[in-house]
Order: sequence, then structure tokens, then C-alpha cells
Amino acid sequence: LSMKHLNLVGVDISDSSIKLLQLDRGNTILAYGSCKLEPGVVEQGTIVNKELFSAALNKILKETKPNVIHVDADLVRAVICIPESKLYTHYIQIPAEMNKSERESFIKKQAEDIIPFTLDEMYWDYHVVIDKKNECHATFVGVVKAVLDNYIEAFAFSHIKPAFVVGELFALGYALLPENWTSDTDYMMVDIGANTTTVGVFGDDAVANWSVVLPYGGIKFTQSIADALSVPLETAEKLKREYGMLDTTKKPEVTEALHSEIKILFDKITEAKNEFEKRSGNPVVQMILAGGSAQLPGLIVFAAKHVGIPATIANPLLKI
Repeated sequence: LSMKHLNLVGVDISDSSIKLLQLDRGNTILAYGSCKLEPGVVEQGTIVNKELFSAALNKILKETKPNVIHVDADLVRAVICIPESKLYTHYIQIPAEMNKSERESFIKKQAEDIIPFTLDEMYWDYHVVIDKKNECHATFVGVVKAVLDNYIEAFAFSHIKPAFVVGELFALGYALLPENWTSDTDYMMVDIGANTTTVGVFGDDAVANWSVVLPYGGIKFTQSIADALSVPLETAEKLKREYGMLDTTKKPEVTEALHSEIKILFDKITEAKNEFEKRSGNPVVQMILAGGSAQLPGLIVFAAKHVGIPATIANPLLKI
């Protein structure tokens, strides 16, 4: 399913910004725009101030002028990407002897045992895969109804109707993973955002089998430089982007300030990788870095060396 064939716009929301994209059938970008959000408009993935959120979204719509559905010139259909921190996912191994008719009740029971909400309080679905080892497993994904309803209500202020909703990692996996890979090896996606880093492991398709959200991101990296060098945040941001993790004698104090914070993050990523491999029995063979901080000079080399697997920077145009 591709949004370019349905005359949709894609909308990505974080605590710090909104981004919008629309493609035509020939993969040409019809509309693209972004807008920074004031602090407190979106907090930890929840839209707190619907009026300011709507004003920011309306600003992007006015500037980008995406195509709308023909039956209603005032209505825009959108694919909404929900932050991974708002989703509940659970990887479930399904017994080989279990019949298809028994799967759903088994999956629901497994999910209910670990998720702190009843299924009646959630919108949920699951994805079943039989891998090349002929083993059957499922990934359960759910979101609390109040959370998704909050998004839908906020979008309604801007005359946007959600066509469907996806999780952050599914959107990344669909766009960035190679078309085919063997199911006895896994890929790891690391999306370094402004406030958090989302890590997901993919074993069969664009549905992540495992995921974790870590409280480290670009803002914390900038703050570490500002504190260490006693400079304003704006100056620290410029230094971060220019020097990053490069092994250089020009500004070693920048690299040193960044190193301690980024090392903590990649220690956590390595722990997650090891745990994922232990649970699945499959090796993680490739790491893909996404997000603004993935572009930091020298980070890709540091990441590969620290985690111990090849690393590449995500190419958002890979499948366009």
C-alpha cells in the first residue's frame, strides 16, 4: 500500500515538529513542509494543545497546498504516523501444533498478560508470519483509544481525515529496509530524534519484532556541549553539526563532550541488540541510522565500531 496511489499526505509528528509529504504517481514530491512546535504543544507523543497544534498544521497546509480528495475540496486524507512510545507491541511465538482458529484467542491472552490496559480500552491488531524456518510468530500492536482519538480530534481542526494509521517503526521499515533479506538474519533500525531514540529489530518484513524507546536524543547531545563549553545552546548546536564525533584536533572539546552522552546511548543500543538476538536466536547483521542526529560527522563510524555491526545512514528515497 502506497500513499502516492491514494492521493494521501503523510504526516509525521514529534514533540518538536510536524512534517508533511505528498507524492504523485510518478514519485515526484507534490508537497513537502515542516513546522517547529512550541514547547508544550506535543509532550511525549501526546497532543496537549490542539489549538496550537492545528495552527501549526494549518500553516504547513497553507504553504504546501497538497492535493485533496476530489469529492470534498476541503478535506485532506492523511497517513498518520504515531510515535513508537505510544504503542504497545509484543512479539509472540505461536506453538507449532496450534490451529489457525486458535491463534487469535492465544495472541489476545498473551498480550493481555503484559499490557497494562484491557483490549477494550485499545485499538489493536496483530501480524502473523511463518518464517523460512517454518516457525510461526506474531507481532501484536495496540494503542490506547484515548491516545489515537486525541490525534483524530486534533487533525479534525485542520479538516484532515486519517485514511490509516501506522507506527513510527513500521513507516521506517517500509521505507528503508531492503526489498528482500533472509529471515535467519535481522536488521536493526535506530531513529535518533530530538528527545528520544527508537530502536527496532526487523526479521521478516516491515513489522518490527522488537522495539525499545530510549530517553536520549539530539537536544541532550546539544545540551552536553553547551554545559561542557559554557556556550549558548545555539552555539552548541552549530558546533555539534560541524564537528560531531570526528576525531579531530580542531575542536576536541566538542567531541569529548558529545562522546560521553553518545556512548551511553550506544551502550543501551548494544544491550538491546544483544537481548533481541537472545530472544530470537537470529543475529542482527545491519544497523540503519535515521533521524537528524544520524547525520552528525563521524557518528556512523562510531556506531558501527561500538555496536560491532555494519552501519549505514538511512536513505529516505530508497524506494521512491
